[in-house]
Amino acid sequence: LLLCVDSPVLLAGTAVFLPYRENLQFDVSGEVQLVRHGTPHVGPVGEKIISSSFHVTREKAMQWQEDCDGKTYACLQGPWLSNRSGQGGTLGGACKGLHPMPVMFNNVMELEPGIKYLLTLKMAEEKGGVVVSDQIGTVWGFQGVPRRKKGPDQNHFRWFQVYRPGLSSSVTSGQFPIIYYIA
Repeated sequence: LLLCVDSPVLLAGTAVFLPYRENLQFDVSGEVQLVRHGTPHVGPVGEKIISSSFHVTREKAMQWQEDCDGKTYACLQGPWLSNRSGQGGTLGGACKGLHPMPVMFNNVMELEPGIKYLLTLKMAEEKGGVVVSDQIGTVWGFQGVPRRKKGPDQNHFRWFQVYRPGLSSSVTSGQFPIIYYIA
C-alpha cells in the first residue's frame, strides 16, 4: 500500500493475515518493509527505511487461528454485514479465526507529512527452510473490515492503491488490517 500522513506519526508495526486454516500446508515466512518515496505504478522507489521479518511454523499458525469465541483483541469475526437501512452494519457474530498476526519493527519510525511511503508484505511457504511457494493466498480480500468514517476523528493516515509488477493492493480490504502507531 502507499500511505501518507497528515501529521507526524511514529510507526511501530503492522499486522498481517496468515494463510487461512485449510490453505496452510507449510511454515510461513515473510517480511514487512517500508520504503520512502513510494510510487503507485512504475518508476524508481526510494530507500528502504525499516523492515521486519517473521517466521511462523505451521503448528503455531494453526494455533493462532483457533476459535477464541471473540475473547481476544486480535479477533476479526468475519465479513461486514450490512443492516437493512444501509446505514451501517456489524461484523459476523462468531469467531472465524481471523486473527491478524502482529509484525512489529525493532524501533519506531517517524513518518513525515507530505511523503508517500510504500508498505509491502512478502510471504512464502517453506518446508525445511526451502521455499515451496511464494504465491500465498490469505483472507485479506474477504470484503474488508468496517469502513473508516470521514469526520473530525478520522485517523492520521491516507491510503493509496499500488499497481506495480509483482505488487498489488486493496485499500479497503484489510491487506494490513492493523497499523500500530503513536500520533
